[in-house]
Amino acid sequence: MEMSYPKISKFWFYPDDCGGYYIASAFGSTAFLGNIHYKYYISGNNSYWLTSNDGIVNYPSLKPGTYTIHVKAFVNNLNLSTQEKTFTIIVTPKWWQSLPFKFFIGLLILATILLIVQRRIATIKKKESEKSDIDKKISALELSALQSQMNPHFIFNSLSSIQSFINTNKKYDANELLQKFSLLVRLYLEFSRKQVISIQQEIDSLKLYTEIEQLRFNNKFSVTINIHADGATANDTFIPPMLVQPLVENAINHGLYHRTDNNGVLLIDITIKQNEVTVIIDDNGIGRKEAKKLRNKLFPSIGNKLILIE
Repeated sequence: MEMSYPKISKFWFYPDDCGGYYIASAFGSTAFLGNIHYKYYISGNNSYWLTSNDGIVNYPSLKPGTYTIHVKAFVNNLNLSTQEKTFTIIVTPKWWQSLPFKFFIGLLILATILLIVQRRIATIKKKESEKSDIDKKISALELSALQSQMNPHFIFNSLSSIQSFINTNKKYDANELLQKFSLLVRLYLEFSRKQVISIQQEIDSLKLYTEIEQLRFNNKFSVTINIHADGATANDTFIPPMLVQPLVENAINHGLYHRTDNNGVLLIDITIKQNEVTVIIDDNGIGRKEAKKLRNKLFPSIGNKLILIE
């Protein structure tokens, strides 16, 4: 039997502490107090009725918008119910759901993306600029090195090592090698204008040369330079320029270079007397004969195919 009275007299709609909403209603009579249950239905949100014994239901995820609430009250154990009552509720957006906030977040994300892109572009331009500067320095060094009559193989190998460091993003090694190579080129240019240089100048150039080779070969060998002076000094004794360097170069290229470990040792021992200079170069490389065998395996000689005609 359908009741027309009493009716649902009160209705509440309020938020909970977790971002959802409570909906509550009250029966208009105390005659059936404690013996009533309620049913709720929200148009556009649920396709089924929710039952509540105390008149309160919770909807944890109502989106902003306008809803129609359908409510009915039932007397337990009796076929009695109120007429269905409808209420309209408006769920307003939270501050983080509002359009201004979403617009602000969108602008913030866009600004962040632009900042990241700008920094990336700046980093790429900086790297390209650094690479361009190094390339210019390399070109200038090539010309200076050729003018100084340096060994073309050494020039090529050093510049190739610098370029390799750049390509593998080892900027510190590239700059260090470039700096040492620049100093060595300047020394050799200076030496090319002189007939004699002091032993100290030769030693300075040897230090630079061996440091470059150590960088190129990843410190495969250590270098020790000893000076013994008897009545003379390295600054007061003169020799032709680049007299010792070719011997040191041979020791590295024909001996130490072919070692398979990093335990190579290069010893340069210089003894200065009144009218005599003795230079001893010692290394624990594989030796010229073994080095020649290795080269012949890698690069077979074609000299037997050449004929000299006088």
